[in-house]
Amino acid sequence: MDNPFKKRGDFPKRILVFVETSRQFGRGVIEGISQYAQERGDWLIYFEDTGLNEMHRTSNFSIDHHVWDGIISRSPSYGVMMKLKSLGIPMVELKAPVENGDGVFADVGIDFATVSQWAADHFIERNLRNFAFFSMINAPWTSIRKKTFQKALERYGYKCNVFPVMKSRSGYYPYLLEKWTNKLQKRLETWLVQLPKPVGLFVASDSYANFVIQICHQAGIVIPDDVAILSCDNDPLICRTVFPPLSSIDHNCQKIGYKAGQLLHSRMMGKKVESCPQFVKPAFIAVRQSTDMIAVDDEYVIEAISFIRRNIDKSIGVRQVTDYVGVTRKTIERHFRNVLGRTPAEEILRQRMQRAKYLLQETSLTIDVIAESVGFPVTEYFLRVFRQVFGMTARQMRQQSHSSFYSAMPLGNETVSRLIP
Repeated sequence: MDNPFKKRGDFPKRILVFVETSRQFGRGVIEGISQYAQERGDWLIYFEDTGLNEMHRTSNFSIDHHVWDGIISRSPSYGVMMKLKSLGIPMVELKAPVENGDGVFADVGIDFATVSQWAADHFIERNLRNFAFFSMINAPWTSIRKKTFQKALERYGYKCNVFPVMKSRSGYYPYLLEKWTNKLQKRLETWLVQLPKPVGLFVASDSYANFVIQICHQAGIVIPDDVAILSCDNDPLICRTVFPPLSSIDHNCQKIGYKAGQLLHSRMMGKKVESCPQFVKPAFIAVRQSTDMIAVDDEYVIEAISFIRRNIDKSIGVRQVTDYVGVTRKTIERHFRNVLGRTPAEEILRQRMQRAKYLLQETSLTIDVIAESVGFPVTEYFLRVFRQVFGMTARQMRQQSHSSFYSAMPLGNETVSRLIP
């Protein structure tokens, strides 16, 4: 059979997708491009299964410009990007490589400002007042995340403690294990130990957060009570494997890929397009146990919250909480309202619903089992309460979490606590 990529014709359009596939972001982008291609019905997509580092080593590749109608690239370097552009083929760039201090904006990219604002809000909603940022390298993409996070905190009057790293010569991921030296581990441990506690730590990526979590365990730092960790990418392989499971911001990479497809089509047709870069807002925060905490100074509230968390699978009420703390119901309710702005009963419900949401999105447990594991012996009652809190059924929540970006979570960065009256 003849190779379709060697033939030239009006149909189908041959699209080269030069995007890495080793990480969640790249895979999500390709999914979005594929979705757009399927809707069009006249695109034939080609991509290689490779990682960012392998892409960077292909700088001597040769591409026949007569074969391709369009290119969507997440170029690992400025040189690779310019080589692709020199072919004269309609192209959309998804990365913003920087070389020798000269910035080059991507055509479609992440809305870093919104990502960082969501991160700041997520920590502040947990009553945190100490903040930090970590990256293993000082590359352009990590620098943008750091600066936008600092600006988001400055709006609330807070400062950010930043882990000092050497500047990287490129914007692509380094070989993590090669960088993970004893010297770096000791520096990171010292820095984490010295941070004022409790602290909200925003990490540049899930990959880097994996290393932070290891050092926290090694140093006896409790997650999330001492250090609440939030990262970016929402890669399920990492977020669900580390302990505790990692909270992460989903970049909406499928939508980035979809918009890239739309933009490339317009350029291939010679149509006037929107000004670039086009920034895509994140989809949602996948809240997991690494940020499941509330920072308070009130001893009564601390003891009560800890008791509720440990007994969330039981049918506890305010009476059990007051018996454990050793105060009257009136006293504990006054302390809760002064510190959190809600009652102990509302906090019990908040923790139950947050846990139920997590189990629905991250596990395959049946709804009956989930209901019982969050203190609802009667499933029907659990379902009524769940729908009242989230505005959707438990089944809809589960279906949504496994669907494409077209049904991304409507709650945005809203937390469960905001929904409870």
